[in-house]
Amino acid sequence: MIDYKKVDWSKAANDTLADYEKAKSKSTQTTQSSSVDLTKYFTIALDEGAASGEKSVRILPNQDDPTKWYKVGFFHNLKIGKRYTKLYDPAQDNEPSPLNDMYKFLMNTGDKEDKRLAVNYKSRQFFIVRVIERGKEHEGVKFWRFPAVQDGSGIMDKIAPLVKKYGAFWNPYEGFDLTISMIRDKSKDSKVGYTKVASIIPDRESKLKSQFARPILA
Repeated sequence: MIDYKKVDWSKAANDTLADYEKAKSKSTQTTQSSSVDLTKYFTIALDEGAASGEKSVRILPNQDDPTKWYKVGFFHNLKIGKRYTKLYDPAQDNEPSPLNDMYKFLMNTGDKEDKRLAVNYKSRQFFIVRVIERGKEHEGVKFWRFPAVQDGSGIMDKIAPLVKKYGAFWNPYEGFDLTISMIRDKSKDSKVGYTKVASIIPDRESKLKSQFARPILA
């Protein structure tokens, strides 16, 4: 049982900022296998027909290391039928990865069209976060997965400044919720558009309620 009151949350904030800067400077990296059960997700997708919306979440400490609030994993984003599906990249566990093999093959043929197609087989870096969705606390802990991007417009780029200004917001005793504002972006070639995070701001500061203590803080 982790004693969160003994965690140095100031150091945790500084360490996570250092990790963020390191990850941002790299387009690819290897990572250890994630033990997170990715079966229950928090999603930012807007309801059909909605042009904007908000959701509030409480981000929880990493189960393996409470000084961190996210894990890193690599996934392939493949279009199957009309929908995209994310597949865990086994290469990060030092296991065979046919999709990575196809990516390398297409990149080395010398053909420009093959290089264009190769992008479809390349795995991407994602951040995985444990959250409680406010208003749906009865649904328990969920996992929020979002991609790392290199242009500074990603979700992580919106959260990192909060660590710099407010410290370890994932502290279960003195942390705070995050309000996520979303809009529907129709700038790309799509009839319905896609959900885009417009901003992430600090919400109410609170201690996690006692009924969450065992499943969340254990």
